[in-house]
Amino acid sequence: MKNKIGFRMGLLVSAAVILLACSLMPSSGVDKVSEAGNTEPSINTKTEDSSVIKAQEDEKTEFPLPDGAKILTTKNGTVTAQINMSINDLVAFYRQEWIDGQGLKEDNLLTIINDTSFSLVFNGSANGKKIVLQGTDFGDGSIAFSIRYE
Repeated sequence: MKNKIGFRMGLLVSAAVILLACSLMPSSGVDKVSEAGNTEPSINTKTEDSSVIKAQEDEKTEFPLPDGAKILTTKNGTVTAQINMSINDLVAFYRQEWIDGQGLKEDNLLTIINDTSFSLVFNGSANGKKIVLQGTDFGDGSIAFSIRYE
């Protein structure tokens, strides 16, 4: 039963992170109509304003981030970032930061770690809220992950 719940939770986390990552991708443009009247997809070669990308890279968060992490969004108290790192190394970073560094406690009943995704909850933050850390390995050496209070 626990494995089934863990598997479903992993799938849910993976789907949420993938949906978030896809929503951040620029639009591919609009369709155009050829002379023959057929609709052909056009490719939007216009890139986003570099100041928008720069603003996202310069965003600050109260949560610690490993060196090399790039913030994708900060919205409604959730920080979403991406990094080139293994799941095990990222989990080890946060365990060291929050358990060893700040004395937080990991809620082992809610911990799920597998080859493609992870979800951890830490109790004991200064504001009394739980810290939820979740992420998905994209299979290319990068991980998208999110951190939030609950």
